[in-house]
Amino acid sequence: MSDFLTIVRAVYSGLSQRKVAATHGVSRNTVSLYLRKARDQGWLTLKDLDALDDTAVTQGLLQITAPSRDATFKMPDFDYVHAELAKPHVTLKLLWEEYVEQCRQSNERFYMETQFRRYYHLHAKVHKATIRLEHKPAFSLEVDWAGARIAFFDAESGKMSQASLFVAVLPCSGIIYAEPFRDQKLPSWITGHVNAFQSWDSRPLITRLEVGHP
Repeated sequence: MSDFLTIVRAVYSGLSQRKVAATHGVSRNTVSLYLRKARDQGWLTLKDLDALDDTAVTQGLLQITAPSRDATFKMPDFDYVHAELAKPHVTLKLLWEEYVEQCRQSNERFYMETQFRRYYHLHAKVHKATIRLEHKPAFSLEVDWAGARIAFFDAESGKMSQASLFVAVLPCSGIIYAEPFRDQKLPSWITGHVNAFQSWDSRPLITRLEVGHP
């Protein structure tokens, strides 16, 4: 059963929207959006939901979640993207670059990498797409700036400030290195890599508490 039907069914069973949102790890706005779509379709009771075909419901979920998508942008073929990701050495970034090149050749508008990733993950969620990843020891390192910025007290300025968290992961072992920086500029990016490799020479896991100065 799709998340859409599961969430709507839970509310129709008598649970509050707040409780359903917390249980399923979604926002209350998402719950409200799903309920509005169900009611617009005339699905008003549990009996109505029982008569639904789950495949037909999930086909419309992309439009439910992102109704304001600009149709002048070319939507990538995410079935192809998902299939390609199963191949060795293929990444979302590489597939985005391929998509951009195709759009440029056909003079079509293309999504930037952030939007490309967001739509792919939405596609994967809707179609329950999963990827089995097998990692070889010492073969790869996964790095990124993690999520939202974190607040800290800057002793130099005497004020609260924000830092970006550099995270590096050895995917086979799951060993993590994390270090906060004042910015996401290239010197910070390089310093994060250098410090990560140096930390693994001495111990498997380290979390630096000071904000890095590249």
